[in-house]
Amino acid sequence: MFGKTESTFPNATYTITFPEKIKVDTDKVVAKSNTSTVSKIEVDAQEHSVKFTFNLGSWNDYEGFFKLVESELDSTGKTIYISIPYTIEGIHNPSDISGIITGFG
Repeated sequence: MFGKTESTFPNATYTITFPEKIKVDTDKVVAKSNTSTVSKIEVDAQEHSVKFTFNLGSWNDYEGFFKLVESELDSTGKTIYISIPYTIEGIHNPSDISGIITGFG
């Protein structure tokens, strides 16, 4: 599903960034899917962000990928579940937290 000049399988990414005073428990981050069109979900934890990479399909050709999609078109309940446990350290007053948790992808 990719050309000669590309070395990675088609994917989608989603990055969640946290304020500095929030500590993400990267060992307990969970990401899973119940659809065969997403073949792999990887977590790339950085200091204040968590990046998810969703590899789309598990075939190297368009025909195989679209057969996966076609087989799920009439079924409901295809979800991607994500859980990111975190703690806020050294905060005595909630107004001391500055920043917003953001997501992009």
